[in-house]
Amino acid sequence: MIALESRYGFRVAFAPGGDDIIAAATLAADQEGGTGEVANSILPDHKGKGIGWTLLDHVAQEARGWGIGRLQSIESRDNHAAIALEREMGFSARAVEGDPALVLLERVF
Repeated sequence: MIALESRYGFRVAFAPGGDDIIAAATLAADQEGGTGEVANSILPDHKGKGIGWTLLDHVAQEARGWGIGRLQSIESRDNHAAIALEREMGFSARAVEGDPALVLLERVF
């Protein structure tokens, strides 16, 4: 995991016409700028509407703009929707060494 002392960005999505936050994405990068980590969270009622795709695409573009060459995400092996979304966006998946419940997804730019 990348420490918060590194470069850090936070994005939110609001419900249409309202002030309620329905999704959030974070991006943190190591001090060298070579690797970034992304995390998305979307309220259940708003999943399947393209919000996660849009946030992840925005964060990936931001990471590239920062000069990050490798973007990573750690997901529960049971989070099939997130894993499928990230794979669809060009992330490759592999097991997290020492924790069979987790999957490391990675996209190299």
